[in-house]
Amino acid sequence: MNAGAAQVDTVRRRAGSLAALGSWLVAVLLLVGCAGTRVEPWESNSGPYDVLTPGELSELAAARAEFDAGRPREARERLLALLAERPRNLFVATLLQDVELELLRTGRDLPELDTALAASTLTDDGAPAVRLRRWYRLRADGGPKNAFDLVLAARVEGDSPAALRLLDSAIEADANCIWAHFGRAYVLLREGDLEQCRLSLARAVDLDAGHPRVRRLEATLLERLGEVKAARRLLTEWVERVAEDPRVSAGDVVDSRLDLVNADLVDGRTAAALEQLDDIETEDPSRRARALLLRAAALAELERHEESIEAALESRFYAPGDFRSHVQEAIVLQDGLADLEGALEAWRTAVELAATLAPTDGAAAIALQRARIEVERLEDQLHPSDASLLPER
Repeated sequence: MNAGAAQVDTVRRRAGSLAALGSWLVAVLLLVGCAGTRVEPWESNSGPYDVLTPGELSELAAARAEFDAGRPREARERLLALLAERPRNLFVATLLQDVELELLRTGRDLPELDTALAASTLTDDGAPAVRLRRWYRLRADGGPKNAFDLVLAARVEGDSPAALRLLDSAIEADANCIWAHFGRAYVLLREGDLEQCRLSLARAVDLDAGHPRVRRLEATLLERLGEVKAARRLLTEWVERVAEDPRVSAGDVVDSRLDLVNADLVDGRTAAALEQLDDIETEDPSRRARALLLRAAALAELERHEESIEAALESRFYAPGDFRSHVQEAIVLQDGLADLEGALEAWRTAVELAATLAPTDGAAAIALQRARIEVERLEDQLHPSDASLLPER
């Protein structure tokens, strides 16, 4: 058995089902040992970029509610008024960025953006995200260097090296700007530099061990480092603390609860996973698809094979191009129902769908690796004289 096949076999034996491969709390991390990193207790120490009074938090909640209800214009008006009172608050300003991007995506005007780009040497064209990025970069470059504008420019910068340069400049402007250290950690994690991410995140936690975005990213990093138990404890506390916090979106809370469901499945706590899924409600298509795949995985563990396949099929309504639903179907057909021909067809479909996606996360890569291995193995077993139909790698 080659190394890749051995990895797949390990995941298969320890995780049972691979449907949970859509999240970072995933079977691939079972291959990494735990190092016992100390996790700082949750203790709030809000700085100048974060402080909001109870009344201001209520106004932020109202703005988020307007945005979630599909009224971005009204949300922006509330946020601009709030930002006038708290001109350096990055919880307010980052939500404002999200609202502005939605306005641009839906073809609505932002006169300030149009005026700024028209007066600059930059061309006022491109996708909404490009226009927003140019606008915020102009603001960061247009006056005295300050951490607030540099962090916002970095947040909408799609190029990681450019974002890191902006964040380094933000730290030069204010070494105590927690958002600059958080932003560096976020970009470094995205780029796979776990050690440098850890260092930046440690500085952010030192500045405020109760910052919700910092602690959420810390849970993700812990999981990437193989610190599964520590990540789960921190994430459980995070969900409890931020469930009603207007600084955190409802979507982020749902994502975290789904991560905890995934952790239950990895730990073999199938009944607990199903119980949690019954309590999670979301209208977002990608989150609905993920919840259904997690349900399919749980049902497969309980040997409720037909129900598992039904859940996997239903997930395709919300995410029709996701190859992982076909992986789940193939696992159940092959291991649960002994339908090898059906499993081969499902594995083939998974490989075909994934061939053009080039998944970058390790979990999805292992799912694709297993799909390729199973196609080759089942074709040799069922159709030894046929040429392989596996797409070229």
